[in-house]
Amino acid sequence: MKRGSYQVACSDEGLMSYEIEDCLKPVIKAVKRVGGESAKQWLSK
Repeated sequence: MKRGSYQVACSDEGLMSYEIEDCLKPVIKAVKRVGGESAKQWLSK
């Protein structure tokens, strides 16, 4: 997540950050809902 956020900030002067954020919200919510060690590792990256 941190690497993706950094890429968005560097690309297009961050102009697409809101669109990407809207796309990622359902993914992040689903990972949190599933939980477990894999979810913790994914969310911390």
